[in-house]
Amino acid sequence: MGSYEAAAALTRGSEATLHRHGDPVRDDLFAAVDMVLDLETAAGKPWVTAFLAEFQGYRLEPMAGRRPSTPDGPGIGVLVVMREVGEFASAVHAMEADGERSITELDHAIREGHQAKEAIETSLDLLFRLRAEKMGAVGREG
Repeated sequence: MGSYEAAAALTRGSEATLHRHGDPVRDDLFAAVDMVLDLETAAGKPWVTAFLAEFQGYRLEPMAGRRPSTPDGPGIGVLVVMREVGEFASAVHAMEADGERSITELDHAIREGHQAKEAIETSLDLLFRLRAEKMGAVGREG
C-alpha cells in the first residue's frame, strides 16, 4: 500500500486529493483540517498542529487527565457535522446569491442538507450508544 493510499484509508479524503495536497508544485493547496486531524490521530502526535503553533510563537502541551479523541469517539464526528453543515450553508448561500433559486441549486442545497442531517444523526447515534454503554456499566457496578 502506497503512502497516499494508506493516508486515504485513515482519512475522509481521497487518494487523489491527498496527492494534490502533497504536490510541491501546488503550493496553493492545503489539506483540510479534518484530514490533518485524522492523520495526526493515526500518528499519535499533532505534528502539523504543533508546527503551526510553534510558527506563531505557541507551544502545544498535552492536557493531564484528558483522553485524546479517537476515530470511534464523538470528537471526530463533531468535525464531520461541522463540515457538512458548512457545506449545506454554502449551498444555500450560493442558491440565494443571485435570487434565482434554480432547480439545480435547490437540488444541490437539498443534497447537502441531507448529508448534514445524516452526519448529525450518525453523531447522535454514537452519543446515545456511548450513553447506553455507560448506563449499563453503572448498572453493573451497583
